[in-house]
Amino acid sequence: MRHTLTGAKEQSRAPHIAEYVRLLPLLLAFTVIVILFAKNDLEGDEGRYLMFAENLTHGFYSPRDTINLWNGPGYPLVLAPFVAFNIPLIVPTLANAVFLFLGVAYVYCTLRLYVRKSRALLAAYLFGLYPANLVALPLLVTEALAAFLVCGYIYHFASLFVRRPGVRRHLLLAAFYLAYLALTKVLFGYVIAGLLVVAAVAAIWAVIRRRGNRIGALPMLAVCALALVLCLPYLVYTRSLTGKVFYWSDAGGSSLYWMSTPYWDELGDWHTNRAVFEDPSLEEHRGVLAQILSLDSVERDEAFKARALENIVRHPAKFLYNWAANVGRLLFNFPYSHTPQRSSPGFPVKVAA
Repeated sequence: MRHTLTGAKEQSRAPHIAEYVRLLPLLLAFTVIVILFAKNDLEGDEGRYLMFAENLTHGFYSPRDTINLWNGPGYPLVLAPFVAFNIPLIVPTLANAVFLFLGVAYVYCTLRLYVRKSRALLAAYLFGLYPANLVALPLLVTEALAAFLVCGYIYHFASLFVRRPGVRRHLLLAAFYLAYLALTKVLFGYVIAGLLVVAAVAAIWAVIRRRGNRIGALPMLAVCALALVLCLPYLVYTRSLTGKVFYWSDAGGSSLYWMSTPYWDELGDWHTNRAVFEDPSLEEHRGVLAQILSLDSVERDEAFKARALENIVRHPAKFLYNWAANVGRLLFNFPYSHTPQRSSPGFPVKVAA
């Protein structure tokens, strides 16, 4: 019994600064990966994030001549100071190494609430060296920032259920990380809303069952409510542009359309409009896109959602199949449509069109 109590006390104690020193080789490895593999030319989403960051330095977000809310402002806000002072792009790219390292540190802290140092250290290294985390490090994209925010949220939320000081601090930080995650990956805005409803129902049910002194849903209710409050300035801004309430992005319809694709040789991964008209394997979508792309961005988003809903209703089994493939891409970065896979997760082989 004495050994058990001592172990519990050790696990609940905040990690000492010396414990983080053992994680520093990961920071060095992340930095080396960025330096070796970062490119001067922008790829994929990088140019769009920089465009939004440039807009922020001029006092607006969506371009003045049109509505473009493809991404939330979380990552552009990080890039904006670097853009404002014309700092070489390698510097904000190196920030990815810092973000991922902080995420690893949060993983370690979270596990130290429950397990001993050695196990927490091993799990932190496994997370840090996870291939899907490393692939995006040399790119100006949101993955490293999102990993840091997710890990930070998990630690501070878990700390609300551990008997230790700083409950208010953990509550505020959990809400902040969750809110900024929603501003970075807008899908989490809907996750927050869903969790808020579930937590509210659970809290009401606990009161009805006269278990008010054991309402575990209250921390989730408080965190989600505060997170939504922190997101209100952005939601008010999107309301002023689109006239729509709780509008996070005009990219959701396109993503949902591709996730609902009814063709069995496609796996729900997203494709650019340009690829549809250049890649013969995507020609089935050309008629749909020719109609939708003539609309403005908000109408286009609604049209994609309507077509996606139609696909889901008509082909529910295929939608579930695509969803499962999406989970595979989230965890292992495969499978992809029209793409031969190999055994190394995180590095799919693309076939040139």
